[in-house]
Amino acid sequence: MCSSAAEERISKRTPEFGQEFLGLAMLPPRPCVTDDQYSYNRLALGDAGNGDPTPIQKRKNLYFVTLEGMSIGEESIGIDPHVFSDGGVILDSGAALTSIPLSEYNILKQGVHEVVGWKLTRYFRREEDINLLCYGGNVTEEMTGFPGVSFHFAGGADLAMDEKSMFLQANSDHFCMSVRPLKDGRKISVIGIMAQQNYNVGFDLEAGMVHLQKIDTDIFL
Repeated sequence: MCSSAAEERISKRTPEFGQEFLGLAMLPPRPCVTDDQYSYNRLALGDAGNGDPTPIQKRKNLYFVTLEGMSIGEESIGIDPHVFSDGGVILDSGAALTSIPLSEYNILKQGVHEVVGWKLTRYFRREEDINLLCYGGNVTEEMTGFPGVSFHFAGGADLAMDEKSMFLQANSDHFCMSVRPLKDGRKISVIGIMAQQNYNVGFDLEAGMVHLQKIDTDIFL
C-alpha cells in the first residue's frame, strides 16, 4: 500500500511535469505510482507519441483541457460540463488523486455506488465534512468486474479508469474512491496520476494538443 510519505515526496518533486513534459507513460502501481523509487514510470522528452488528441490551452503557466462528460461503463452519468469552465481542468502528474467540483463529485459518487454498492459493505469515512465513498475489504478482490469510469474530452479523447485507478486501498480493511471534491476554495479541477495509469500522456505544445494513448503495461515488466 502507498504510504502518505511517498505521496508527499512525489507531489513536491514533480508538480512541473503536469505542465511541461512531452511524453509520460504511467504504469500500474507495482507497488505504487507514487513510489519515487519505482523504475517503471517513464518520462520521454521530444516525442508526444500517438493516441487520441484533445486541445490544450495555456493559462497562467498551466495547460488546460476541456472535459465534456463522464461515464460509468457505457452509461453517461450526466455531469454538467459548464461547471468545469469556471476553474478549468488540468492533467497533473504531481497530484496522486483526482479532484473535481463538489456537485459533480456527488453525481459520480452516487453513480458508482449504484453500480457496486449492492454487493459491497459501505465503510464510513469522513474528511472535512465530506462523506467519502469507501467500502470494506481489498479493492483487487472486491472490485472484480467493475465497468470502469471514463473522462471524455473535447475532440473525442477518453481517459478510462479501471478499479485500480478508480479506487485507493486506504487501509488494510477498506478502500476509497480516488476522486475527491475540490476544497479550500480551489476551482481548478485536477486529474491526478492514479487516473493516468496505463496511459501514455503526450503533450504537443506547438500544436496545442495532448495525446492520450492506452498502453499494454505488461510489455515493460
